[in-house]
Amino acid sequence: MKKYKFRLQTVLEIKEKKLEQKLLELAQIVSTLNKEVEIEKQLIQEQNTLQSTIINMNSIDSPKSLFEIQNSRGYWGNLGVKINQQRERIKNIETFMHAKQVEINEALKEKRVLENLKTKEEEKYYKEFLAHERKELDEIALSRYSRT
Repeated sequence: MKKYKFRLQTVLEIKEKKLEQKLLELAQIVSTLNKEVEIEKQLIQEQNTLQSTIINMNSIDSPKSLFEIQNSRGYWGNLGVKINQQRERIKNIETFMHAKQVEINEALKEKRVLENLKTKEEEKYYKEFLAHERKELDEIALSRYSRT
C-alpha cells in the first residue's frame, strides 16, 4: 500500500516553525515583563522604606538637619516619578505582549486549517484506496467464479 503524502506538508512545516518562533518571542516578552514588574516592586519597596525613614526623621526624638530631610523628600518624589515611568514601561510591554498573542492566535488558526485539510485529504485518500482495493477483490472473485 502506498503511503499518503500531503502535498502542502512544506507549507504546514513552515507554519509550525512560524508559530514556534512567535511563541519564543512571546516567552521573551513575558520574561522582560516579569523583570520590569520586579523592578517596579523594588522601587515601591524602596519608596515605602524611605517614607518610614522620613517620618522617623520628623519625629521629635531624632533631630536631623533640614538639608537631610529635604534631600530625603526630594529622593522620595524622584522615586515616585521612576515608579510612574516603570508603570508606563510595563503598560507598553503588556500592549506589545497582547499584540504578539493576537499574532500567535492567527498563526495557530493557519496551522489548524492546514492540519484539518491534511486530515480530510488523508481520510479521502484511504477511502478511495479501500474502494479501489474492494473493486479489485470483487473483480478477482468474479473472474474465479466465472472460471468455475
